[in-house]
Amino acid sequence: MSQTQQQQQFPIDPYLAQQTAPPQEVKLDPQFGSVRLITPVGRLAYVTLVKPRAVEQNGQKGVEQFSCTILLASSVCQDIYRAIALVATNRWPSEQRPDPQNPSNMVAMTGEQMLFLPKEQGGLHYPLRDGNNTYMRDPKKYEAFRGLFSLNASIAAVNPATGASQQPVCLDESGRNTDPTRFYSGCYGRLQVTFFAFPKPGRSIPNRGVGVSLNAVQFARHGEKLATFDAGKAAEAAFAAAGALPVEQPQPGFGINQAGPGSVPPGVPGFAVPPAPPAGPPAGGQPNWQGPQAQQPWQPAPGAARPPGV
Repeated sequence: MSQTQQQQQFPIDPYLAQQTAPPQEVKLDPQFGSVRLITPVGRLAYVTLVKPRAVEQNGQKGVEQFSCTILLASSVCQDIYRAIALVATNRWPSEQRPDPQNPSNMVAMTGEQMLFLPKEQGGLHYPLRDGNNTYMRDPKKYEAFRGLFSLNASIAAVNPATGASQQPVCLDESGRNTDPTRFYSGCYGRLQVTFFAFPKPGRSIPNRGVGVSLNAVQFARHGEKLATFDAGKAAEAAFAAAGALPVEQPQPGFGINQAGPGSVPPGVPGFAVPPAPPAGPPAGGQPNWQGPQAQQPWQPAPGAARPPGV
């Protein structure tokens, strides 16, 4: 079953279903071996246009970048596929690879053919993804991908060659500059992208294939916002699944401490009862009663040593 037939198994967004591919020339830049084009209108997801974000890959934090994913109907992806195939074949015109039908035999393959080989057989990175496969990984999370193709494009916030800051151009429906905050996951728009081959000739990295650079984004219309990660709700759900913690009960025989400074537990052995304050004159009066007498200065006994400091 072809990818297009797979996409047609599910009903898709009616607005996306009526989109057409804009007529444009798919032409290779001979200097850089890249192709620049404008995508058809699609639905935007994972929009990161206001503040760049670093993506962690293989346990290492990557460079900060702006990025956006566009979801497209299969009927408008022909030019995108042609651009990817053109870039791949220009970079890898022919390589000896195991025959998928008979791995013991080696056959010559173009870059376009190697886009569909498994990675362990020398396959290239193919950026136009089948949304149904993404949907099947997590139907709740990727509901919007069902029945569509997805293309992710990004650009580093700092140009690695010049050190200059860079950011995708953001345009409104009329093609005028607009604030990037207008874009959100779920709105509709189109991208201007550049397809390029990696790594460049002479370099060697574990992965190779066709990448997508994000040049500009144009707003088309509002749409229902796609669900995004909510840390608070995720934490509540995780702790609810883990179960409630036992409530600590007060220990018997101990109540709230209401004692003040200098209080003595009544009747506890080993504690002396504090002396009562001096009493005032007895009620009705008492002849010759005198209040507390002033304390006389300490005087050492005859011949006794005086304590230090006295």
